[in-house]
Amino acid sequence: KAEQFWDSVLDAAKEMKMTEHVELYDATEKVITDLPPENTYVREALTEVLQRLRRADEAVLAQAVQSSDLASEKMVAGPEGESLYSFFTGGQNFLSEALRRFVAGGRYPERLAEHVARRQADILPVLRGTAGSLGNVLTDSRLASKRSFDVLKYDIYNKGVPKTPQAAKDLAYRLVDAAGGTRHRFT
Repeated sequence: KAEQFWDSVLDAAKEMKMTEHVELYDATEKVITDLPPENTYVREALTEVLQRLRRADEAVLAQAVQSSDLASEKMVAGPEGESLYSFFTGGQNFLSEALRRFVAGGRYPERLAEHVARRQADILPVLRGTAGSLGNVLTDSRLASKRSFDVLKYDIYNKGVPKTPQAAKDLAYRLVDAAGGTRHRFT
């Protein structure tokens, strides 16, 4: 069970390209550290972008793991409530059951409706969790993109400010792409 859990975590992380994001976090921290002291605005903006991207990635990873766990559990468990012909109850209404199956085409429509209802009940908690984190992930990824663009244009639109180092600009483009990827995987 534990191995299955960690496999789902690893699968979700691979799908999210989490290793690339962790490398990007490290690169961001390095650029923030290497910024000249006069680039206060750029440092603050990159720090905020890093914080928001990490938070959004964590929420998306948690949601992906939860969904993967639920799917794995349900696949292993198989359909619930499937009852085979019972010796004790099957013979009591044999004639009416045979007639109903002949007229209604069997119990398939009823079983299908039962399966759909169970699946909907199983997925409802996951959907509630997703809906709860939806606003946070979308807000964080949108603001991470916005603040990254702010880094790119800060020295262009503001007079008398220090020039933004090229390393910070290159990083800002990568952060925009990462935030967009996180948002895309979530929606």
